Amino acid sequence: MSLQVWLPLNGNINNQGLYELPAPVFNQFTYGDGKIGKSAKNRIGWHLENEVLGNEWSVMTWLHVADAFAPSSHNLIFCKNISTSTDCQIYFSITSGAKSLNIGVNGPASTLQYTYTFATNTWYHVGATYDGNTVSLYLNGERVASKVVTTAYPKDRLNMQIGGRSQNVDGTTTFDVCDYDFNDFRLYNHCL
Repeated sequence: MSLQVWLPLNGNINNQGLYELPAPVFNQFTYGDGKIGKSAKNRIGWHLENEVLGNEWSVMTWLHVADAFAPSSHNLIFCKNISTSTDCQIYFSITSGAKSLNIGVNGPASTLQYTYTFATNTWYHVGATYDGNTVSLYLNGERVASKVVTTAYPKDRLNMQIGGRSQNVDGTTTFDVCDYDFNDFRLYNHCL
């Protein structure tokens, strides 16, 4: 059990926090000032040859909500796809217009939704966990919603992106791109 991805953004993103992962297939982050150190906007993605998360995981980051949001139905914080399609194993997002925090597990884009209006020009700490049975959403350190997930957890996963979602099997194209800044992104292969 370990931290799989950590993007503290203290320097070159290709040289930090990529534990047990190959080099990114693309890196389109732009940088700015963050809650802690630097922040990044846009997306970075990997084409995975092996499963890196397993039956339990945790994902968290600081997010700065912008004045305007991308026109997509979701602004993706993190997504991990099925290897043979664009269906999602993990789908963590804020909806367009910053009206809710969402987590999807094992296919659905909205297994669990927490309605909340995010203020603009504000940093929020958001997170999601899955213990193999229950998925939970966190906002500023407090669990705000949870739900038992009954579908089986498939293991044939391939692509993983922060700030977007893959449109193809090799993970090189993206949609549902985020329109906010990330800071101190962390992904664990166990439930915290």
